Amino acid sequence: MLDSVNVYFAGNGKLVKVPINGDPPSVIADEQSSVRSVAIDTTSIFYSVSDGLMRAPLDGGGSSEVVVGGVNVRGIVVDSTSVYWNTIGQVNKIAKSGGIVTLLASRQGDPTSMAVQSTSLYWVTGGNIMKIPIGGGAPTVLVDAQANAASNITADATHVYWTSSVNDTVMKVAGSGGAPTVLAEAQANPRGIAVDSTHVYWTNDGDGTVMKVPMDGGAPVTLADRQRHPAGIAVDASSVYWTNRDDGTVMKLPK
Repeated sequence: MLDSVNVYFAGNGKLVKVPINGDPPSVIADEQSSVRSVAIDTTSIFYSVSDGLMRAPLDGGGSSEVVVGGVNVRGIVVDSTSVYWNTIGQVNKIAKSGGIVTLLASRQGDPTSMAVQSTSLYWVTGGNIMKIPIGGGAPTVLVDAQANAASNITADATHVYWTSSVNDTVMKVAGSGGAPTVLAEAQANPRGIAVDSTHVYWTNDGDGTVMKVPMDGGAPVTLADRQRHPAGIAVDASSVYWTNRDDGTVMKLPK
């Protein structure tokens, strides 16, 4: 996760922020059990632990419970008003301030990566990309796993983008639906994915590369190689950031 000042990540039971200017990292929250997923807004970081969903100020000051009992949370995203997350078989929603949990979708198998647009929520389950209005309704299949097998997703205002570690591809599709477009193929176990206004960025776990491609199509470009199992990735106006799972490093490189 990234804002204009810091990169945020979880590891070894801690939530950490690292200034993008290179200053030393600082701990937002520690002694957290099994942090799996994180999401941020302008003031807070939301994260899952083994027994619920938590919230902590970005500047520190202690964590508070948003939802108790959210075991096996796999993905979290936020918009201006709500937190969305998935558990085994379910996709849920709650106001950032807490309150009543809304069940958006059930019978969803083992949902994982999530993305949100202004009116729609997306998630991956069994390689399918599913879609539902953020206000509720019937979930629909946006992308069928049989041909496309999504792993991790992100979205901008008009499209959903994903990596497929099954097919070694990077893809996109209009949020309204339609035929998917292949942006890159013959990749090496692509994992994390991010977008800006012109390019799609991803990490290749299999060969240790960090890549980009024009979102309207073109030749993929290698930004970095010889990385130690690169995973999560984020971008801002000038740089790309990623984590390396093997050595626990957070890296930065001009676009």
